[in-house]
Amino acid sequence: MNGEHEGAEDVPEPGDEVPTSRPWTPEAAMEPVPPLAPPPARPGAGTPVVTVPRSAGRSAPARALLTALAVAVVVAGLILLLVLVIAGR
Repeated sequence: MNGEHEGAEDVPEPGDEVPTSRPWTPEAAMEPVPPLAPPPARPGAGTPVVTVPRSAGRSAPARALLTALAVAVVVAGLILLLVLVIAGR
């Protein structure tokens, strides 16, 4: 990142304690690989979280009414479209 390029004097020689790669074998492929990240924490091992059921609140009836109204509008639109298609024949 500092803008310096690797020169010929920076390339390690084969005898400079550079680990040599070994050929691929099925035995080498079956060796366990160390994890890249620590395992996740056990469930329940952390800080306990208190869960309280939510109350319905004041907006629940209004939301249900709006949902029912939207469904009714969609159904009415589909029926109208069906009537127009049949009448157009």
